[in-house]
Amino acid sequence: MANAAVAFDNLVDLEDTAMSANNFILQAPPANLVNPHVGKKWRDNATTTYVMASTTGSNSIDTIMLAGVSGSVEDIAPIFRVRLSTVDPTGVAGDALDTGSLSGLPYFDSDYGMFVYLLAAPVSATYIRIDISITGTDYIEAGRMFAGLRTQFGTNFQTPWSRTPVRGSINVVGIGGQTFVDARRGYWQIGAHFDFLSVAEREGFIDQIAIEIVNEGHLDMLWIEDPDSDNLSRDCVWGYLASDLTATQNIYIDPAVFSAEFNIRQRL
Repeated sequence: MANAAVAFDNLVDLEDTAMSANNFILQAPPANLVNPHVGKKWRDNATTTYVMASTTGSNSIDTIMLAGVSGSVEDIAPIFRVRLSTVDPTGVAGDALDTGSLSGLPYFDSDYGMFVYLLAAPVSATYIRIDISITGTDYIEAGRMFAGLRTQFGTNFQTPWSRTPVRGSINVVGIGGQTFVDARRGYWQIGAHFDFLSVAEREGFIDQIAIEIVNEGHLDMLWIEDPDSDNLSRDCVWGYLASDLTATQNIYIDPAVFSAEFNIRQRL
């Protein structure tokens, strides 16, 4: 098991990044892949399509995600292909990266609806293209895209840690004692405690996350429980910190060591 990682600096969200797709229906354009609500999706009524993020300049990328992927047919896994290009505005060249066809685990599990591809090392690219093919479907859609760099913790989280399926439904008990359920979708929540954060980590990416939360009021991020997972779709959560990120120095030693709690709530 590799140490957990987080990815939060999303190239897709930059003002100069342009979103495009092979096609889309009028009320579900590719711009929806930037919308914070995963349920507000881009859709193409086709069996084969693509989405692409065109950034400016050359950007380092080692993590790519599509959340809220749907349109799959039972027992038929979607086929993905990731291409990163430096100069080709169609993204077809894939001169920085061309994964070829990717299907099934560890990249996608229909139970979780998330496609995740992690590079072993960053590459520089301007155009980020993801092709999707699903045999026999009526449509293909996705709700959120991430492309950028991840940061891996130097020391992994400690036990106990938790992964909770939170029930979203509301129960109403009638006058006869019967329970009426207002069925609502649930969500995943992660609780992970890190006891050995270094000064560099506290002053680096922990502070970067904190600055964004303080200055902007919110920050979505990709939680990666295990980059070596055999099911990244299951072991990654696209969400946000549901509680304060407090970096605490528990004992006085030199160099200092800090602790912090990551409570990640999935975005829907």
